[in-house]
Amino acid sequence: MLIVVVAVVLAFTLGGGDNSSDEPKVPTASAVAMLLPESEFPDITGEFTLETEQSDDDGTTVDNEKCAQLVNTPDTSADFAQRELSETVDGGEVFFGLDQYSADVTKPADGGYDDFDDILSACETFTLNLEEDGETIPVAMKLDEQTLPISGDYKAVRMTGQFSISDIEVHMVGTLVVGEERGVSFSVSHNTFSDSAPSVSSEVTSNLAEMYTAQRQQIADAA
Repeated sequence: MLIVVVAVVLAFTLGGGDNSSDEPKVPTASAVAMLLPESEFPDITGEFTLETEQSDDDGTTVDNEKCAQLVNTPDTSADFAQRELSETVDGGEVFFGLDQYSADVTKPADGGYDDFDDILSACETFTLNLEEDGETIPVAMKLDEQTLPISGDYKAVRMTGQFSISDIEVHMVGTLVVGEERGVSFSVSHNTFSDSAPSVSSEVTSNLAEMYTAQRQQIADAA
């Protein structure tokens, strides 16, 4: 269930949108080939996963229809790839305070970059409803536009969420940075959970800026 909440942070790049007729010709390289390599991720102890299919978050709804793009089934006909690094620790199960970084590529561009401002304006606050074992768990969400030390065009948002599960209050904070290059959509993101309101460190912000720049260069250099 918690994975669904994390997935919402990435959903901006999975939404539809009309493609302009004057968009540049996309690279011939596959989404996987253009994806940020493991060596360009932050140096943390963790496990990498690679996905080449876009997920459908069944049972997830929102209280504002303008925010439905956040949970709608994406266009599965697109060439998509996502690499994720989830921090791990030795000596038992730990959930709170762990970092999760990801990068994804979608070709051709899916319209998420053009739709970004409209979504941010309409969904500054909303409720995400998760269905878990026949029960509805409301998650109070808040979006805030962010500024990062990145040269060139980009759009960034911080998403915070709060919900309760098994009488434990859970807080989530995620930062998403999206862009387009050569007719290809891409994004990088960071997520973490806490039992109190979490903050985002300058190290995370710097890591995301470096990942974004490297991911854009991967696409710019692609065949």
